[in-house]
Amino acid sequence: MTAGNSAEMSFLDHLAELRKLVVQVVVVTLVAMSACFFLAPILQTLLLEPLHRAIAISGGEGGLALLAPTEGFIVQLRIAFFAGVVLASPVLFLLCWRFFAPALKPGERSRGFPLLISASFFFMLGVAFGWYVMGYAVGFFLQYGSTDIPNAWSLDRYIRFVTQLCLAFGVVFQLPVVIHLLARLGIVGPATLAKYRRHAIVAILILAAALTPPDPFSQLLLAAPVYLLFEFSILLARLVYKPRRPDAHDASAVS
Repeated sequence: MTAGNSAEMSFLDHLAELRKLVVQVVVVTLVAMSACFFLAPILQTLLLEPLHRAIAISGGEGGLALLAPTEGFIVQLRIAFFAGVVLASPVLFLLCWRFFAPALKPGERSRGFPLLISASFFFMLGVAFGWYVMGYAVGFFLQYGSTDIPNAWSLDRYIRFVTQLCLAFGVVFQLPVVIHLLARLGIVGPATLAKYRRHAIVAILILAAALTPPDPFSQLLLAAPVYLLFEFSILLARLVYKPRRPDAHDASAVS
């Protein structure tokens, strides 16, 4: 399907393509999740490491408990879903690129492979960075325990907290990739990004509040590196920005 064909597609055709994309994403995620389910106990040990690290640094105490009969099984499913998304992320990015690529010009579509590699790299980098900073986040919340009120958290709540933040970091670490693509296409330039820096800060804080648990520390933990990524993206845009030029056909039509 070419860019011209994409432009001539009806609204229902676009909905059909979107439905196909959603089905493919769900199938790929479920397959990866099924494969990761058998590794869930090993992955659980990895996700518990930030808690053990925080306890060792703070010298405090903390423990996890199963507070419902089905909680252990639900935790395994949650871990399998998290690992499945991370494992399948390159394929998911490929499916999304195939959905949007027909709307681009041939020269723009040729950059698809480097873009997919970059998107997968930054997503996994964000997940790894999120897992690393979890030690500091957990250590911050451990300090609210006391001898009268010990830290006895639900295993499901803890795993949900860690996986949610790690995936949030993976998503927001796509910012340099998105801005690089927009700058390459000439849609957004470095001057525009710098001009709306204050608006971007507000948007980053809102995004952090939407993607993280409802506490200020987690939100700032996500917002701070995202803002640094935004500044890095401005520098990147200055290197690759190419103003959009009208097509030859459009230019001849105007003349």
